[in-house]
Amino acid sequence: MDSLRILNNVGACMITQTTDLAAADKKIYALRDVTGTVPSVSLIASSIMSKKIASGVDKIVLEVMCGSGAFSKNENFARELSEKMLAIGKEAGKGCVAIITNMDQPLGRKVGNALEVEEAMEFLLADRELLNSGTYADLKEITYELVAHMIRLAGKGNDTYENKKRIEEVILNGKAYSKFLEIVKAQGGHTRGVYMEHLGKSIDVPVLKNNAKYMKEIKADKEGYLKYVNTEEIGNALVELGGGRNKKEDEIDLSVGFILKKKTGDKVKQGETIMQMIFNDKDKVEKTTKCISKALKINAEKELEKPHVIDIIE
Repeated sequence: MDSLRILNNVGACMITQTTDLAAADKKIYALRDVTGTVPSVSLIASSIMSKKIASGVDKIVLEVMCGSGAFSKNENFARELSEKMLAIGKEAGKGCVAIITNMDQPLGRKVGNALEVEEAMEFLLADRELLNSGTYADLKEITYELVAHMIRLAGKGNDTYENKKRIEEVILNGKAYSKFLEIVKAQGGHTRGVYMEHLGKSIDVPVLKNNAKYMKEIKADKEGYLKYVNTEEIGNALVELGGGRNKKEDEIDLSVGFILKKKTGDKVKQGETIMQMIFNDKDKVEKTTKCISKALKINAEKELEKPHVIDIIE
């Protein structure tokens, strides 16, 4: 398998289910779709774990997202799913941990295919001041937690706090971004040189399909505190823009999406920009805007937020 060659040469590889990896899973999922058994916790757990175990890994870190933007809408469902996946992993002799994370609002500040890759690059190129400024608060906390446990399960450091310090160091010294580029190139991605003024040098960056034509600002209709009340509607809005599929045959526009200027708990003034819509087809804006209006609410008072990392289960 080409992915195994990349894994051996680079040390990391991004993969999905294929005819060579848990081939039956795709057919079983299609059958579940027809029979209405997609929401079955046991079948979800077996579907997820079959691919991971078939890949031959010894240690597994699972992120189980929970909230209005996730498949697991509540913590009870997320915990039940986590425990079933951990039981399967342990039965197969794998070291496992499940980390339940908050998806009651979009992770990070960009939504969309190219936009999210762009944000990942920005995160890996951030300096210490930016990393600790709160701009990437949720992205940083969840990423550090997941990777800290990967390091622990791999036997490279039992103290997750110390592991997080090591994670930050490889971001700041550029090694994390260099490894990211190595993975992109190994998997057929193209790169080009770009001068980064804040770094004072030219570096290679992936060539992204981010050639969207238009931008529309979504503004607050009153003063108050922003809250994402239905994050799933942001996903629906992305599909309406063409950034996701309604059916298998649909072509995805990789360039479209949203840039979030405000997050849950942020104070907003009337007329202030909450997010920017990045798009190519003006005919899709009306339906997309309706989805966004269902996702957001402005309250008079600030509500208590859930933690980004809800729980860690082993």
